[in-house]
Amino acid sequence: NPHRSGEVVAAMSSTQDPPSASLPISKCSSPDRFVAHLVEDCEGANPGHNSTDDDINSWMSVDLGEGRMLVPHHYCLRHGTTVKDVLRDLWFLQGSINGHQWDTLRRHENDDSLALEPSSVASWAVEVTGRWYRHFRILQPGCTLSLIHI
Repeated sequence: NPHRSGEVVAAMSSTQDPPSASLPISKCSSPDRFVAHLVEDCEGANPGHNSTDDDINSWMSVDLGEGRMLVPHHYCLRHGTTVKDVLRDLWFLQGSINGHQWDTLRRHENDDSLALEPSSVASWAVEVTGRWYRHFRILQPGCTLSLIHI
């Protein structure tokens, strides 16, 4: 995992420890979980689950590190819940050169691509602009169907 070795840096706007009453799960949120390739790479209870606090504009990000940049064409996202109310249906993929100014690369509104099963994965095309980015984040600008931000 390049995050654990320090080659890239994963970050979150907050970590849900302990979880809120709206998401009754055990202690389980960290940047390590956000970038884990396999659910089995996560330790502890509910290994496929990771969430931020219930705040508007919550985000999870990856900094590829100095000297590394990508021009994205596609991306994929995995979730670890089977509870429909907490599935993401509104989020933006954003890219940044400096980690401060963000371009929205793909908007998702009422998106039901992620199946209602543990560790469901979906992928989407990104409009290719030819721009290079060092930082990427998933931003949740509003609520899920159950009026929470995760």
